[in-house]
Amino acid sequence: MLPERKSLSLIDLQEIDDGNRYELIDGELYLLASPLPVHTLISDALHILLNQYFRKKKCRVFFAPADVYLFNQPGDPKKNIDTVVQPDMFVICDPKQVTEKGFFGPPSLVVEILSASSISTDKVTKFLLYRQAGVKEYWIVNPKNDTVTVHFLKNDSYVLGGAYTKEETLVSETFPELEIPVAEIFAGL
Repeated sequence: MLPERKSLSLIDLQEIDDGNRYELIDGELYLLASPLPVHTLISDALHILLNQYFRKKKCRVFFAPADVYLFNQPGDPKKNIDTVVQPDMFVICDPKQVTEKGFFGPPSLVVEILSASSISTDKVTKFLLYRQAGVKEYWIVNPKNDTVTVHFLKNDSYVLGGAYTKEETLVSETFPELEIPVAEIFAGL
């Protein structure tokens, strides 16, 4: 019989001082690998494109490293916080979610850029986590095949909004006027 694993909390996460970045998902620790240049180029392009759209709107674009407490509110005891994620990019529309200690509650939009070390986490673990938290829209960017898959929340489930290639224009379900030519996301590669 295997020993029972201890469920970690924000207290445990904050005690780690080894120079690495981690996420905490349902009390389990996930090491975040340093992004490769392709990841950084895509992130930079997306940040510019999203900022152009949201520039004069109430929503704001943020990017990792930034702690997002999907299920918590400011002031919750650290021992009760067992999920802290660092999405590659995310959009917050409620200014009350932005605090000095991080971001509380689900973002309206989350973007994850796949890497060899994050495929399972981003496509399965975080997919389910973001759905459960109520993230309205989740984009998965795949640098291997230059695609962006858009999922949007409908009746507490994610529905596929589209799997967009470089020849297409991504259309957001949550922000209908947000249209991004996918080729521009991958232009710097």
